Amino acid sequence: MTRRKPSADATIEVLLIGLDPRAQSKRLIDELTALHQRKVLKVVDIVVVRREPDRSIRASARTELSASEAKRLRSVMKSAVGFQREPKQQVSAVRLEGASVLIGALDMSSIADMLDPREGALVVVVEHRWASRLGKLIRSRGMRLMEDYMLTPEILSGSGGGISAW
Repeated sequence: MTRRKPSADATIEVLLIGLDPRAQSKRLIDELTALHQRKVLKVVDIVVVRREPDRSIRASARTELSASEAKRLRSVMKSAVGFQREPKQQVSAVRLEGASVLIGALDMSSIADMLDPREGALVVVVEHRWASRLGKLIRSRGMRLMEDYMLTPEILSGSGGGISAW
């Protein structure tokens, strides 16, 4: 039996958003879900990490991927960038509700290290479906993408941010 190489057509973006203690992330999550339903984005992971007043870490996670889609994406990530997260990865300091595809407990703990008590962060991992379709079209016509940059509003306004590796 020939083993098929996983498709590497995915264009993945990871956003880490600091939340004010009073911030309501529900509206943002609702918008991401709507974009997923309209097939603009594929929501891979949505994780809210909170640093509790006693410095413990609480996280809740969800994905819009099926189990087979999650397995395929982990395989692509392992092949492309050496990604090694196992689905059952555990860190005792993180109280996790739900399940994540790519963001593991070690990642959640590292994110919590950036937070003061009562602060939170939202981690969003999405696949840009439009970019994936464009990439397939480019390759199917014998072309190749030579460079690809994302310029965020923070970069364009000069207020911070930049190109960085996760």
